[in-house]
Amino acid sequence: MKKNTLFLLILVSMLWGTAFPLLKQTTVDTPTSMVLALRFTLAGIVLTALFWRRIRENFSWRLLRDVFIVSTVQYADYFCYAYGMNFTTSINGGFYSGVPLLFLPFIVFFLDKQPLKGQKLWAVGIILSGMFLLASDGGRITFKSGDLLCLTASALFALYIALTGRGGLAKQEPTTKAALQMLCVAFWAWLTGIFTGDISAIGQIGAHSWRNIVLLGLFCTATAYSLQIYAQDRVKPLPAAIIYAAMPLFAALASMLILGERLGVLGIIGGLLIVGGIIAREVAVSRSAQAESAEPAETANP
Repeated sequence: MKKNTLFLLILVSMLWGTAFPLLKQTTVDTPTSMVLALRFTLAGIVLTALFWRRIRENFSWRLLRDVFIVSTVQYADYFCYAYGMNFTTSINGGFYSGVPLLFLPFIVFFLDKQPLKGQKLWAVGIILSGMFLLASDGGRITFKSGDLLCLTASALFALYIALTGRGGLAKQEPTTKAALQMLCVAFWAWLTGIFTGDISAIGQIGAHSWRNIVLLGLFCTATAYSLQIYAQDRVKPLPAAIIYAAMPLFAALASMLILGERLGVLGIIGGLLIVGGIIAREVAVSRSAQAESAEPAETANP
């Protein structure tokens, strides 16, 4: 992997991690639906402008229909994260964002009837241990409603991953798919704002929140997705997955710098167990896949 590609992937992970404290700051005085509506409208417009020719060549109404369906789950995922930040720390939210694999094997099992064998369930045990320590950081278990919302968001994200990996959607051109997803998520957010009356709060958004929304839309969303699409075509899945697994650590660092949040000893150990479990699982799955692909070659050449 070239050094510039490595740097881009780390930058993507940093941008995504920085989104957590920015979201927590912004949703204090701005309705969650409006933060998401403005963030993803801005990101969708930027992506469409940057990649208009590619989008025009690959767009189809069937693609829009498929993206619109999965964006319902994606919007619910983003909403639970953003809203949950009001009831837990940004650090905890960042760590919980890295645990969709807690739910993914079971979702795949129910959707596609794939056996749980080979899913490295021991990694789930490591991550659960880390979550227990994270929740026990204050000396007693304090599993807040915000933690539950962030875990619900992780489950929804796992469902979103499973849905986008099925059928023809997985084979669609990634830039077109990303731009349409941004705009569809924005649609659901605007619709929520209209029905809840949150849309009236736009005129009351302060300068500080507008700055954060622009940072979230331009950098943590549009730029991050563009860099991810560019870099991921130039790197193998395992190194990319390991770098993305470090996102909770960047979220924790950004939360400390921006919000002044802190973790105790148990929280630090728990966070490291979560990230370590994610990385260990990715390495184990990759090695298993390599071993399975090598078996036919070995039997063909005794």
